[in-house]
Amino acid sequence: DISDFEATSFPETPNLIEDQGISLQIDFDTGAGTLSSVTGFRRFDVTQDQDVDFSAADLLDLYETFRSRFFSQEFSFNGTMDAPVEANYVIGAYYSDEDLRMARNLFHGSQAQDFWDVVFGAPGLAYAAPGLFSAERFESTSESFALFTHWDFAIAERWNLILGARYSSDSKTGRFENPYFRSMLDPLALAGVVPGLEYDDEFSDEAVTGTISLQYRPNVAQMYYVSYNRGYKSGGVNMDVNAAGVPGNYSSPLYDPELIDAYEFGGKIDWAGGAARTNFAFFYNDITDLQVAQFLGLQFAIINSPTAEVFGAEIEQTYAINDYLIAKGSATWLETADFGDDPVLGISDPDRPYLGGMSGRRFSTSPELAANASLELDYPIAPGIALTGLAQVQYTSEVFTNTASNLKQEAVTLLNANAGLSFEDHDLTVSAFIRNATDEVYVTQHFNTPLQDIDRNAYLGDPRTYGLMVRKTF
Repeated sequence: DISDFEATSFPETPNLIEDQGISLQIDFDTGAGTLSSVTGFRRFDVTQDQDVDFSAADLLDLYETFRSRFFSQEFSFNGTMDAPVEANYVIGAYYSDEDLRMARNLFHGSQAQDFWDVVFGAPGLAYAAPGLFSAERFESTSESFALFTHWDFAIAERWNLILGARYSSDSKTGRFENPYFRSMLDPLALAGVVPGLEYDDEFSDEAVTGTISLQYRPNVAQMYYVSYNRGYKSGGVNMDVNAAGVPGNYSSPLYDPELIDAYEFGGKIDWAGGAARTNFAFFYNDITDLQVAQFLGLQFAIINSPTAEVFGAEIEQTYAINDYLIAKGSATWLETADFGDDPVLGISDPDRPYLGGMSGRRFSTSPELAANASLELDYPIAPGIALTGLAQVQYTSEVFTNTASNLKQEAVTLLNANAGLSFEDHDLTVSAFIRNATDEVYVTQHFNTPLQDIDRNAYLGDPRTYGLMVRKTF
C-alpha cells in the first residue's frame, strides 16, 4: 500500500556526498559595450553502499564511487548598433571540460544462493556464494566548444527581427573494464546480464543551430511573435556495464545526437487598463533521434527514438482584482507528445503493463493537461506591515511515469496555501504554509525492481506537509 510510505532495505546504505564549486564573473565596460567573462569550476564526489535488490532480503549489494571534475569558461560581448538599423547584440564563445571516474564492486548477499536456487529451479546450478563477484571501472571525458551570437533588430517602428546562431563542437570518450569477475556460473552471467564487454570508445560531432523570430507590436499593450528554432543535443557514450553487451551479444555503447525543429506562435496582451495580462503560445516540435534514458532493472540504457513530435498550447493569465488581491492561472495542453512507431522502442503488451514498449505512446511525465490557479493577497494592516496569503490549486492529468514501462499515475489535484505577515521596514516575513492539504498519495516516477519481473518501486510525491517559515533579508 503506497499510502503507507514504506520502503525496505538490507543492509544499511550509508552514503557521503561532497559538492564544491567556485565561479568568477567579470564585467568590463569598454564604452562600446560590455565585455564579460564567466569562469566556473565544480567538483562532485559520491561514496555509497546500495541495496541493489530493493528488498528486505540480503541478495545483491554494491559499493560505488563517483567523481566529477568540471570546468567552464565563457566570454561574451554585449553591445548596441545604431546604423544602418538599431540592434542589440551578443557575441560570445564557450568552452567546458568534464572528467568522470566511477567504480562499482558488486557483492552477493547471505541469502543470494537460496534465492537463485529457487529462481533457476535447480539447486547449485548458479554460483552465488556471499562476497565480491564483480569489480567494474569506468572513465569518461566530455569536451565542448561553442561560438554564438544573438541579434535583436528594430527593423521598423512596430517590428523586431531576432536572429541567433550557434556553432557547437562536442568530443566525448567512454571506457569500461571489468578487471575482476568471479565465475561464469554466476546467476547474472547465466541470465545474460554480466560480465559486460569491455569497451574504449569515443564520440565527436558538430552542429550549427539557431533561431529566427519576428515580433509585431500593434500598440504598447500588445505583442505577437512567430519563431523557428533549431536545437541540438550531443550524442555520446553510454557509461554502463551492459552498454557494449555481453559475451556473444555485442552492441554499440554509442548513442546519436538529438535534433529538434521547433515552431511557435504566440502573444502577450495587457488589458483592463493594465490590470490584466494574457500570454499565449501554440507550438509544434519535430524531433529526430530523441534520446531516451531507461533503467531496465539491472542496466541503464540510452536509446534513440528515430522520430517524435510535440504539439500543444500554453496560456498564462494574471488579473489584479484590486490593489491587494491578484488572481493567476496557467495551463499547458499537450495534444501530442508521442514517440514514433518504430520497433526499436519495443512492443507493448496490454496484459503486462509493467513491460516497456513505447512505440507510438506518449512521453513519460507529459500529461495532456497541466494547470494551476491561485489567489495572492498582500493587504496592509498597519504602517510597514502587510497580511500576505496564497491559495493555489494544481491539476495534472493522467501521465506515464516511466521510460521503460507503461505504468501510469491517474489525474492528481493538489491544494496548497500559506498565510503570514510581512514587515517591510525589517525585511522580514513570517508565514505558515500547507502543501498537498488533502494528503493526496501519488507517484512521480516508477522504476523497475532488479531481480523481480513484475514488482515495481515508485518515488512518491510529498504527503501533506505543513510548517512555519521565517525569512529575513540582511
